[in-house]
Amino acid sequence: MKITMIGDRGCGKTTFMAAVYQAMTSPEASLNIRLSNREQRARVDAIAKNLSRGKYPSATSFEQEYKFDFTVDNVKLLDFSWYDYRGGALMEGKNSKEAVQLFNDIDNSDGLLVFIDHTTLDDHRKWNKNSKYWRTIQQAVRQHAIQADDEHPRSLGIVLTKWDAEDQCKSPYPITESIVELLSTLPNMDNICGILAHTAVMKGTSINTIVVFLRLMMPFIFSALDEQAYKIKQSFKMNKLLSQINNNYNKAGFFDDLISRFRGKTSSRSKVIDCVNTLKSFPLYKSKSRKNLIDSFLYHWNNQSIFNDYGSTAEEEFCEIVNIWFKFANDVNALFGDWKDNVMDYLKEHNGMDKGAYVLF
Repeated sequence: MKITMIGDRGCGKTTFMAAVYQAMTSPEASLNIRLSNREQRARVDAIAKNLSRGKYPSATSFEQEYKFDFTVDNVKLLDFSWYDYRGGALMEGKNSKEAVQLFNDIDNSDGLLVFIDHTTLDDHRKWNKNSKYWRTIQQAVRQHAIQADDEHPRSLGIVLTKWDAEDQCKSPYPITESIVELLSTLPNMDNICGILAHTAVMKGTSINTIVVFLRLMMPFIFSALDEQAYKIKQSFKMNKLLSQINNNYNKAGFFDDLISRFRGKTSSRSKVIDCVNTLKSFPLYKSKSRKNLIDSFLYHWNNQSIFNDYGSTAEEEFCEIVNIWFKFANDVNALFGDWKDNVMDYLKEHNGMDKGAYVLF
């Protein structure tokens, strides 16, 4: 999937992205985002570290694309690209190369984030409903909304940044009214998952960044989980596999192999090996460490043939396999509640999200 951020120069787009990254790379959290590109990771890590010291990044001077993975318990659920456009791109002439590219990206974006610097709202020339800047934003939002349909939902975030600034606008309501008017005239609203929020990124904490990110990602996380649910529905098969392993590994041995071969049946040893190898096909067990665990289990189990001595290495490894499965199943089940209420509570618990005002639509 693809997220595109638009907004004026210095409005806080990069800061917002780095704040989300900072919150969702906590090793204690079950939900994370991660950057596989080393250079990008180093850059965003540095920005996030500076944010914790109260230092903010300089304005973006060129378009940048960041490639993220969204993971559940270190298992990739989906990947997404996050486009950070320089502020001036919105005011380029319609036929300029960058403006054309920007609107092409908006056409192809699953999520659109529109940033409005709260400290600039007293500039009535800029935010007058007939100003070129505001008309361009409205055009971008409408163009994004047109792409939405039943099979291709879209998400939209309108973010008023720097809510903590001392010189913030005293009366932001005119722009709020303009935003409400814009939203009321958007097409395909039934297929748009949106949020209007005030955000702030301060030293050591942030307000509403995770809420905005989650709302923006929600239809795509849900879709990915739905796809994952097909695999999770195979949990019956997974549980059956684990049960078959449990039922058969104590029966395995030389005599069972011999009798099974004589009767033309599958031996208990073969059943266990087949079941455990099947675990490798499940997304949960595709990580190198978990494959190694399964291989180690098979090695130790095969070497003792029959293990009914509690506390053996093979039995400990089998218990570890079962525990991995149950932990993952519990995390996924935690996400399968009422999405509007429970997922945000889940992220609050795991990522320390601060409370703040926002409106979902």
